Amino acid sequence: MTRGTERDDCNIDNIDECHATRDEALTNVKAPPPSEYDIAQLKEVFADISGEYDYDGSERNAKQRDLIWYSDTLYSASELRVIMPKVVPNYKEFDGVKTVQLLTVMYPEAYFLPSREYIVAIFVYPRNGATALKKPNKIEMERLKADGYTIHVIQHEDR
Repeated sequence: MTRGTERDDCNIDNIDECHATRDEALTNVKAPPPSEYDIAQLKEVFADISGEYDYDGSERNAKQRDLIWYSDTLYSASELRVIMPKVVPNYKEFDGVKTVQLLTVMYPEAYFLPSREYIVAIFVYPRNGATALKKPNKIEMERLKADGYTIHVIQHEDR
C-alpha cells in the first residue's frame, strides 16, 4: 500500500526532518471528498486497534499500521462524523464519536485532515484557507480529551 504523504526516509529522531515532513503533508492536501482509497489508507494506518494486531511479528499482519501518517485528502465535517467513528471508534483517550462530534460542532464549516502522530491527530483547516480558527479554550480541551493543539501557519512566498 502506498503510504500517503509519509516519506520513507523520514527519521523520527531528527525533529527538523519530522517538521519538514509534516509541513509538506499539511500543505499539499486535496479537496474533499475522500476517495475509497483514502478511507482504506486510514483504516490501514490504524490496523493495530483491532485487537488482533501482531506487534511481535508485524510483517505477518495483513494490514500494516503507520505511526506517522497524514491523509492526502481533507474531509468535511459530515464526512469526518461518518467515517472516523467507524475506522477509529476509540484509541486511548480518543473517542471516535464524542471527540469528532465536539470537534465538528466547534468548527462546523472547517475541513479536517485525519492523521496519526503515534496517537490520533486531526488537523483543522479553515474552509476559505485564510480565516484564522479560534483556539480551543481550557474547557473545550478537556472535553476533547486533547493533549494539546498547535497553530500551524503555512507561509507562502507572496504573503
